[in-house]
Amino acid sequence: MKNIIRYCGLLLVGLVSCMEDEAPSVELNVALDKQVYQVGEPVTFKLNGTPDNIVFYSGEVGHNYAYKERYHADGDLLVKFNSWVRYGDIYHNLKFLVSSDFSGIYDKENVEAATWIDLSDKFRFSVGDDQTPSGEVNLKEYVGAEEDAKLFVAFRYEDEQKARQNNWIIRSITLDCVSAEGVRSNLATMPTMGWKVVDFENPAVTWNVASTSQILIDGGANQPKNVDWVISQAFDVRKTTPDTGVALKNISTTMDEYKYVYTKPGIYEVVFETTSDWYNGNDHALTKLTVEVQGKVEEEIPASLSVLPDKVECKVGEPITFSLTGNNASNVVFYSGESGHNFDFRERFYADNDIVVNFSTWVRYGEIYQNLQFLVSNDFNGIYNEECVEAANWVDLSEKFIFSSGEDCTPSGEVSLKEYAGDDPNAQLYVAFRYRDTEKNRQNNWIIRAITLELISPEGVRNGLAAMSTMGWKAVDFKNPAVTWNLASSSQILIDGGANQPENDDWAISKAFNLRKGTPDKGVSLNSVTSKDYTYTYNTPGVYKVVFDWYDGSNYSQVKLNIEVKE
Repeated sequence: MKNIIRYCGLLLVGLVSCMEDEAPSVELNVALDKQVYQVGEPVTFKLNGTPDNIVFYSGEVGHNYAYKERYHADGDLLVKFNSWVRYGDIYHNLKFLVSSDFSGIYDKENVEAATWIDLSDKFRFSVGDDQTPSGEVNLKEYVGAEEDAKLFVAFRYEDEQKARQNNWIIRSITLDCVSAEGVRSNLATMPTMGWKVVDFENPAVTWNVASTSQILIDGGANQPKNVDWVISQAFDVRKTTPDTGVALKNISTTMDEYKYVYTKPGIYEVVFETTSDWYNGNDHALTKLTVEVQGKVEEEIPASLSVLPDKVECKVGEPITFSLTGNNASNVVFYSGESGHNFDFRERFYADNDIVVNFSTWVRYGEIYQNLQFLVSNDFNGIYNEECVEAANWVDLSEKFIFSSGEDCTPSGEVSLKEYAGDDPNAQLYVAFRYRDTEKNRQNNWIIRAITLELISPEGVRNGLAAMSTMGWKAVDFKNPAVTWNLASSSQILIDGGANQPENDDWAISKAFNLRKGTPDKGVSLNSVTSKDYTYTYNTPGVYKVVFDWYDGSNYSQVKLNIEVKE
């Protein structure tokens, strides 16, 4: 029996020894059939060896063995969006912000506690045109230093209490990562941004994020002040997908040749990773070689725009033809350089305007004297009652005007109100007529026949701000409620003290006017351009700075020309 046991033990040792000797080698010899290949030509790898498994890494981007376990990489993060604003007075009341330390708790307290960087001035926002591209901005420098740093993006909307607040629509948004090797991959689009709404002021108005194709907010009419945020999910912007290889062989297959085609020229570091697994362990090896691929690849033609005028000097009324040629130039807009069409003022929401007023009056009945005043205030709170009118500071400018002494339609003369507006860029001004008369047999009847308010831009261009029908008059009675201003007509306002009435004190006060509001200059949209002629005629002599503004899909560029127009 002992001999049998001894014999079996020796037999087992012998079998193990034999099995160890038969374990597959991980060694693999790889040879090329030549040194240089052309783009599109199959590269033949001759394989000599018997490893269990072979994985092929071509050396191309995304298939580089050195990055097979790279889970984080320091690449670029690019963002762009399209916007549209409409309704109300348009100005910069939408902001784009980013944060790397927001807690991810979407409430006012946590939003305020985070550090938000306002990047709004790096983008172009709509000033009334739909689908306005923002341009592409790199957010890389705003990502934290940690390997697993997160980034949140947000839009912040704010509008003041007024007759009609703005409606903003973000039509689309794209976040793309670009690896160190230049590979661009999408991180998020509108339906995957994970938007969440945080209301700061006026819960009746919030962002609408129900659609997968856009987000929007509409302040509506006669709403109180609004402050509303919409914030994305957290993005792990350094997270990346490890490079992969192609499994060529496993333990049940054999292979002595592999063909591969490269589509771009270059020198590629190729790796064949080999492994063999056995009952008592495994082995691993790398076989490396270099493949040179030559040839030309048809490169994408970059977007471009060139403009050639048929003349740079002309006479008034003489057409100029601009010949436009280019490739994939979109959102092409022509700015003539004339007032209202100046490229430099396309986002001028505020300007150091002057405001001038004209009106005409007629006084009749009773003993005529100067009992009508013209006043202005820049601090009236807009609540039309006696208490609030008395609390405001009113400047009496009556002595600057001519009032009727009995003649109908007496012109007041034009007076500038600019110096009374204050320095605030959002300064508002109210104008008022104040009628006072004493108790007597017949008080006066005053009629304001017409009134106009005009803004004069820094360039001297006049724009109508208001006329009688759009002054927004409201009456405030101080004494004798039996007599008040009659504001029913759209062409005049009047007050008649009547006969045998007690003392009267009555105000007619306008709505608020924003003196420094500037209307952004507009251009003419020429849409996408490949080859086109555009003809324009100037009717006023001068030297005009012409600009063709265009977009290449990522950035805006301008073609600038000087055109001299003579009499």
